[in-house]
Amino acid sequence: MNFKRHNKLELFIPVSKNIISLFALLQRRIDLKQMLVDKENHTKTPGAKSIKTSYQEVIKILNKQVELIDEKIQNLFDEDPALKAQNHCYC
Repeated sequence: MNFKRHNKLELFIPVSKNIISLFALLQRRIDLKQMLVDKENHTKTPGAKSIKTSYQEVIKILNKQVELIDEKIQNLFDEDPALKAQNHCYC
């Protein structure tokens, strides 16, 4: 019975390296944003005044990393016409 199934199956299309890179960058961006929220929440806790500047420095670094990731994501879209055509899906 399964021998008829091959007529309905679509051919496998390998995922491009840019898609794999995009996925990794998006996952990293999510991680960085979660760390940012965590550190921003720490600055608002009672007793954090003594280490607030330390948290603020970490927040600056995390923001810079998010900016760098955003640039890399944009570069992927700029370099790959297939990704550029699907840009509305990832924003």
